[in-house]
Amino acid sequence: MKTTNFNLVKYEADEGYVFDWAEPRFITVFEDGKEIEVQEHLYATTLFIGANDTIENYIEVKKPEEV
Repeated sequence: MKTTNFNLVKYEADEGYVFDWAEPRFITVFEDGKEIEVQEHLYATTLFIGANDTIENYIEVKKPEEV
């Protein structure tokens, strides 16, 4: 039998806040036949961080009204 252990750390955003990427990320979308770059947001209330990631990659921001 094979087993794998995962060590995760759970982070929860403060009331009225969400986690977003610390470094902005952009995606390419097509709008009216044109290619444009739009910033992508994480907007997560809970994060599970593993060994290959760090909380330094995320920031807490005020929760946008549309989320």
